[in-house]
Amino acid sequence: MNQGEKFLRKVSKFKRLMGITNLIHYIGKAEPNSLPSETPIEFDKNYSSWLHLLYYYKAAIYIIAEAAGKVAEAFENSLKCCPSYCDSKRGLGYNLMRLCTTTLKCDQDEPVQLPPKFYEQRPIDRKMSKYDSWTTKRLRDTTVKVLQEYLVEAPQCVKNYPNACYNLAYCAVVDKNMSELSIMNLAKMQKNRDFLSLVLLICL
Repeated sequence: MNQGEKFLRKVSKFKRLMGITNLIHYIGKAEPNSLPSETPIEFDKNYSSWLHLLYYYKAAIYIIAEAAGKVAEAFENSLKCCPSYCDSKRGLGYNLMRLCTTTLKCDQDEPVQLPPKFYEQRPIDRKMSKYDSWTTKRLRDTTVKVLQEYLVEAPQCVKNYPNACYNLAYCAVVDKNMSELSIMNLAKMQKNRDFLSLVLLICL
């Protein structure tokens, strides 16, 4: 892909992001007192019942832009609009895990400083994320909390359920907290392709 094509793709992503952001703004202005949706599929209730999906799509654009902090913020906003939307909860947990593992070499009591590449040449991610000021420990603890909530709330039959088990177990491995690596989580991961990778990590 040449530079011109890359530029056009960036412009296209920026336009989609701005379109979703404007739509979220208009809905919030039209229905300022709307309560969070009780279920993710109440689309005929009001315009606000679509907000959790709009934030979810916004997170998807930030994923392409490799802006993990902004991804996590979008998933968090999605959950504020619909706390029962498990896809956003899993997405939030996974991206907090990414931020946590990025900062593992930092002191756990120091604020997180993300690599400059997250903000270089990416117009849609020039604003700092609130997670940039979080310590590694706070990121890690929140990751575990969110993923544990997902495993309780989400049906075990969904295809991403084993991935969440792996992510939670991975946090325990990298943090050397093997007490959190329960037999139950290992059993749930047995059908996941990353199970062998986790076993190798434990053995190292």
